[in-house]
Amino acid sequence: MKFLLFLVVVLIGAWFWRQRSLKRDRQKAQAKPSTPSGQHIMLSCSVCGVHVPDNEAVAGQRGAYCSAEHRRQAEDL
Repeated sequence: MKFLLFLVVVLIGAWFWRQRSLKRDRQKAQAKPSTPSGQHIMLSCSVCGVHVPDNEAVAGQRGAYCSAEHRRQAEDL
């Protein structure tokens, strides 16, 4: 009987510790900005599907491209 009581107390203590830890993690997540500086949105090339950062993508009339060659191929059709 003592062992069962000890086990219940340990499980309740572990549950409270886990709840406190989850609450702290949520608070840290809310404090962080959603898009850290230095990160960019990834765009998919309309020709080959390669993902490139938005600051390196070549913009065209029909979408974003990974290179000027792919833009030329897609828009000369």
